[in-house]
Amino acid sequence: HQFLQHARNITAAVSEATRAPSRTGRAVSGKIKVGVSYTVVGYFLPPILFRFQRTFPEIEIQLFEQDRDEIEAGLVSGKLDAAVMLVSNLENSREIESETLIRSRRRLWACADHALLQKEEVGLEDIAREPYLMLTVDEAEMAAMRYWNETPFEPNITFRTSAVEALRGMVASGMGITILSDMVYRPWSLEGQRIEVKTLAGHVHSMDVGLGWRRDAELSSATRAFCEFLTHFISSGMSSVPHLPE
Repeated sequence: HQFLQHARNITAAVSEATRAPSRTGRAVSGKIKVGVSYTVVGYFLPPILFRFQRTFPEIEIQLFEQDRDEIEAGLVSGKLDAAVMLVSNLENSREIESETLIRSRRRLWACADHALLQKEEVGLEDIAREPYLMLTVDEAEMAAMRYWNETPFEPNITFRTSAVEALRGMVASGMGITILSDMVYRPWSLEGQRIEVKTLAGHVHSMDVGLGWRRDAELSSATRAFCEFLTHFISSGMSSVPHLPE
């Protein structure tokens, strides 16, 4: 883990160095109001913000953690300059422009000795027979039911929670299974129990993280710098979002 962090620091420093000449003589300054959702600020944004603030020290970022509908209203009203959000949940695409940064695959989470992990292929029909733990934060249940409703099956929900760590611990201890994205996956619960993942058969929608801004807005130079930096950061492969094996 320490080696990986060191390697990321090196690649980030090289990237910053290659970008520096293009900024010579045109330092960008200003203030940006950015809306963020719970999942984005908890599992995606911190390392990017750290690099951005080092690269653009004259830009002040004000973050507002809000629900998706509040973020959309803030963008439309002009209270927010931009948002980093789950664009796969975006509803007001008529007034809000968006750009997807990453698509995080959703997979089965189960305890280390769960029988489903031994099957060659697992689909929603198999999962429907098992106790299911449903995450509710950041409209997770609404997003999950989109792909469940495309099938004749439904999850056997035994518990709903907005706490990711509680759900992680319950899965690891064998109390149930769930389907969540690779972005929020960690292999261990707080109690030190292992959580395994398995790619699912059939179509399960990805969780898409991206940028949002009002469609007719004239973005300030600071806001443009922020959006361009995020796009560059992700495309250069410096994101800390885990890429798990098949």
